[in-house]
Amino acid sequence: LIEMAERHGDVNYGVQHVDSIVCAFENELEALKDCDAMARLLLKDGGGALSTDLSVAILARVMTVSFAQLKRRCDPNVSHLRKRKLEEAKKVAETFGRTLVRELPSMLDRYLADVNIFRELVKLPALIDVEHVESTSGHAKKFASIMSLLQRAFMSNADEQIFVSVAEALQRFTEASHPRHAVASKQVSVMVTSLASEITTLVAEESSDEGDSSSD
Repeated sequence: LIEMAERHGDVNYGVQHVDSIVCAFENELEALKDCDAMARLLLKDGGGALSTDLSVAILARVMTVSFAQLKRRCDPNVSHLRKRKLEEAKKVAETFGRTLVRELPSMLDRYLADVNIFRELVKLPALIDVEHVESTSGHAKKFASIMSLLQRAFMSNADEQIFVSVAEALQRFTEASHPRHAVASKQVSVMVTSLASEITTLVAEESSDEGDSSSD
């Protein structure tokens, strides 16, 4: 699937064409439901199926679209699955989501500096059902890491799509009722304070520059 998508893609122009490929094969390929396998590939050091930046961006997109499709199949408002199949789909989506919480910090950290790949991965946090995140110390630390990485992405990136994805994730985390709500709200408050401080500094520097120009 990655090879097929790579033949028709270009990392500089996006990998949106992957969506139709995933939708076409979602009922045929069990690998599209295997978050653990996709995460291991993304975290593997070079070579193999992911030998180019384009192939990595494609797999990141595959992971995002696969999870979104799984969640869509679980939504009783849009799903046409019978009750038993719907319950099975929910279990698959929950397993995908739990694995994602565990592996996402490492993936976001690894590709933070690569805009084309990070742009795809950063869409994943907003898809996580934070209400179902396990209340264990391990998951709490992973969630805190995700929040920290979202903050770093927001403060250090100039890509509009990344800003939008981070904002969607933060909105999701702060609106939902879940055990990590306080952590999410605090992190958002820190981000707002940091952003306000940077804006104040930039305005002061601009005013200073204008004053120097007037003196000249």
